[in-house]
Amino acid sequence: EMMLRIKSLLRRYKIASENKIVMPHITLDYKSSTCVMNQESIELTRKEFLLLFKLLSSPNQIFTREQLMNEIWGFDSESYDRTVDTHIKRLREQINCEDYTIVTVRGLGYKAVVK
Repeated sequence: EMMLRIKSLLRRYKIASENKIVMPHITLDYKSSTCVMNQESIELTRKEFLLLFKLLSSPNQIFTREQLMNEIWGFDSESYDRTVDTHIKRLREQINCEDYTIVTVRGLGYKAVVK
């Protein structure tokens, strides 16, 4: 049943495409690294964009800080895991969208909850 719900969400928000996420109020295009919300372009750093794309590509999936650090900053990064927290905070400030929220899962990491 959970898989059916996830597939339904993916179909509804057209997240199945690997290069583009389209929701009613926000569109992320991986190829051009652009974020458009309510027909306005949102300026995100490359890391912020990658982080947002990762979270929205897999709604309701929890990602640990370590997973996000390794995938977005790379295994050899000397950044601290709190770097992820800082970027999440900035994303929350920059993008106030009614389609989703980025939720902190205490002791585990972060996930995007699609409404």
